[in-house]
Amino acid sequence: MGISDNNESKTISQMWHGLLQGQRMIIYTVIGLILIFLLKPIFSVSAGWVGVRFNRITGETSSHKRGTHFKIPFIHSITEFDVRSKMSMYRAEAASKDIQDVIIEIEFVKSLEESKVNDLFVQVGPNYIDEIVNPALKQATKSATAQFAVIDVIAKRDLLKAIIQSNLNKELSQYPMIIIESINLANISFAEDFSKAVEEKMVEAQKVLTEQNKTLQAEEQAKQTVIKAKANAEEQKLMAAAADKDSIALKWIEKWKGDVPQIMTGKGTGLLIQPDISAGE
Repeated sequence: MGISDNNESKTISQMWHGLLQGQRMIIYTVIGLILIFLLKPIFSVSAGWVGVRFNRITGETSSHKRGTHFKIPFIHSITEFDVRSKMSMYRAEAASKDIQDVIIEIEFVKSLEESKVNDLFVQVGPNYIDEIVNPALKQATKSATAQFAVIDVIAKRDLLKAIIQSNLNKELSQYPMIIIESINLANISFAEDFSKAVEEKMVEAQKVLTEQNKTLQAEEQAKQTVIKAKANAEEQKLMAAAADKDSIALKWIEKWKGDVPQIMTGKGTGLLIQPDISAGE
């Protein structure tokens, strides 16, 4: 009996020991999952993005493309950059050659060179749009607009755009990882007083054009009246000439008393018939 009781006690003890070990494993697993969730020792990078891992102790950096990567909690920080083509807007204020305020809203499409994102992080940081691109756009627009009189800013819009693009490329030449694919001058406006003056000038120009059209119409009507008068005068002249011929013929008939006309011949073949109307006079 003693031996049996001892064996049973050992079995129970082993069972409890096993249960305790199982519980410990479960607890350790749960704690580990919690730590993984809280500390996040892994990070993932989506397509079209590049993640830069920065070591807070050594200052070392490394870039990582799409996929899952490892980091040391509290030691590494991750900064992600969108490298896809993306449109942005910038509102630039400038002055024309004749010192008129010009406001240009610029749409631009930018992207980043994947292989050089790490350099961008080291040189500038994640806020490169506000710190680099926008100031470059401002300077490029100012220097370009200053070459045009205000009246040419819209009239020569394509040339202005080309100069701004060229200036912008020069401004960003030291940041080859920033790619400006295209720009578009979405809207150009002027100071309120200048816009009002231009509007008034356009109204006056329209009035002048209307008066010129009226003058041309009056001149054309006058020309048509003269032409019509000349035609009427010519018609009256022809009618008077015809009436004179009819009158002469009628007088000849009235004066002719039936005398035989005199006939004269010569060496030629022609005949001359001349009635004698003197007797009637």
